[in-house]
Amino acid sequence: MDVKARKRLARSDDEAQDSWLLLELHGVGANNRGWLYGSQAHLIAQETSDAFLLLSRRGLIEYVERYVDQSSRAKSCKEAQYTVYNRRGADLLTWVKREHLCAHPGVLRACWDKPEPPQVKLANTLRRVIEELQQALAEFQAHPSG
Repeated sequence: MDVKARKRLARSDDEAQDSWLLLELHGVGANNRGWLYGSQAHLIAQETSDAFLLLSRRGLIEYVERYVDQSSRAKSCKEAQYTVYNRRGADLLTWVKREHLCAHPGVLRACWDKPEPPQVKLANTLRRVIEELQQALAEFQAHPSG
């Protein structure tokens, strides 16, 4: 398995996004086939903000060969949506739409939800307790002798 982190569409973007996934079709160096074609991994674990998508590398290759125009070159990485960006004349990168990719047969194998961070879990628990207490208080005030 090969694990890939979330990416920003452009280096100038403040945060990573989940709508588009960056695929490396060729790595830096003449003999580097990139992780899509050159990896020995069967699965690619693509991070999103709340989960890891377990993607079939073979399914990704079939998807790229069907939908990405590898003969068309984008002028910037951000523009390489279903086309190819050639960074520093060495590697080849493309962006594909997550929603479309995951709907393609044979690509998405599983989705593993990230565990909730402890501070979020605590905040959600406190919110539920406060709501229950407010409801109990409202019922008590409506029927004080009850």
